[in-house]
Amino acid sequence: MTEKRPIISAADLKVVEYLNRYSCLTVKQLVRIFGWKDASYANERMLKLVTLGYVDRKPLPAKGIGRITWVYKLGTEGERYIKEEKRLVPYRFVMGAGKYLMPVWWHTLATQDFFVTAETWVNARKRLGEDIDIEKMATELDIKRDKKNFPPNSSILIPDGWIDIRYAERHRRSRLLLEVETGTQFPAVVREKIKRHIIFADKHYEVILAHVGSEV
Repeated sequence: MTEKRPIISAADLKVVEYLNRYSCLTVKQLVRIFGWKDASYANERMLKLVTLGYVDRKPLPAKGIGRITWVYKLGTEGERYIKEEKRLVPYRFVMGAGKYLMPVWWHTLATQDFFVTAETWVNARKRLGEDIDIEKMATELDIKRDKKNFPPNSSILIPDGWIDIRYAERHRRSRLLLEVETGTQFPAVVREKIKRHIIFADKHYEVILAHVGSEV
């Protein structure tokens, strides 16, 4: 007999659903998405979900002087909820075996910031009465899940993200490919990445449009 999941509120289940969509989020990002009053309230709320097994977390050391940043992802109970109740494949995001996350995770969080900013902007436009929506969005890992069109170890340079925004009143859409550069690459490397992304847009963009990305 399957053990029952701990009962949590509909609002907390919404947090679990967002973690599955975004793969991982920080407290600051969660505050922006849900409009929570402050980081202390968010930490308290997320710690409850960690205790109940819906969420896992791991610390990311600060850049230079500062506090660690907790990064949250789905826990075992959260994955069960997504699979059994939402009928979706849980976003099994691996944080590694170490006690702390590696600095490369700052790149991941910068990518998530783009999507969070896009969603909060769209929601603000909706509150003003504009008929606008994010039709689909995809992270690099979402794109790589399509192993038929983007096989592992191929030479295709996968972008960090993709988003499709629909403006109903203007009868147009904005479809953007995202590449996050954190200043760690030499200019020649960046120029080469730009060339490869142009090739990606020419040869593979329609595949993303048709097959990749979650509806929001």
